[in-house]
Amino acid sequence: MRNPEVMLFLLLLAAWSGCRNTGAREEENRTKSGFPIVFHEKRVGESPQPGDKVRFFLSVYHNNGRIALEDMTGILPEWVEGQPARPDAELLQLMVPMDSASVYITGEHLARLNMQGLQEGDTVRYDIRFVGVVRKKEELETLMRKEQEALAHLREVYTAHKNNTPLQGLEWKPSGLGMRILRPGTGQLPENERNILTHYIGMLEDGTVFDNSYQRGEPFEFVLGVGTVIPGWEEAVRLLREGGSASLVIPGPIGYGKDGIQGTIPPDATIYFFVEVIGMKEKLSLNVE
Repeated sequence: MRNPEVMLFLLLLAAWSGCRNTGAREEENRTKSGFPIVFHEKRVGESPQPGDKVRFFLSVYHNNGRIALEDMTGILPEWVEGQPARPDAELLQLMVPMDSASVYITGEHLARLNMQGLQEGDTVRYDIRFVGVVRKKEELETLMRKEQEALAHLREVYTAHKNNTPLQGLEWKPSGLGMRILRPGTGQLPENERNILTHYIGMLEDGTVFDNSYQRGEPFEFVLGVGTVIPGWEEAVRLLREGGSASLVIPGPIGYGKDGIQGTIPPDATIYFFVEVIGMKEKLSLNVE
């Protein structure tokens, strides 16, 4: 049984083979709100802070029977005055990478779970193995600022193109590619067979954002010159140095073509991208001994 309200308590979930003895209470302690906790493995290191993006493995038990098992990634929430305490979040702030522990919810705390089938005297237990911090709060805030700047720049190009109005800096290439550079970047231009790391936002003709690597918090990496991305991307990225960014208007023939992508991009669609080159790696060796 998996209730959406319960899942909101769980930042991240995944299979954890330890702590299957639900009666284990060795080295019992409590969180700041009084939830009983038991550490099964305790290491030395840095604990996550509210606002950090974290990952952990967790199993949820109701009266010794497991009811949820997942692997998730999310933002460790700030406690809001007047809101119920979060047992999982409170425990995570006491853990360091590869710690494993349990937190128990009984008595008056049960009502806060809003979980079907709970009765007086029941016990809910979260078994957590903390994997680590994926992104610190400061990194996420920087990424968010970049995303907002990227969206504003992209919408400016999108609006000008849709309304057929001139826009300073928007240049048209012989291929049909429209490109407005926000930053040219520094260093050498990228070469074929180099791994290019990018962040990007993709927008459809109706203004819908269909993809956004900033929100995922992970850059997109591809090899230049081997056909892994659409031709319009290839052409644009070759004109951007590391740290460079631009908004693109990509017509169907150098985009996803007459087939498009079923359920996402219509056939022959003009699409709009903001792309930022955040790094380059050495050339990929394609030689096979």
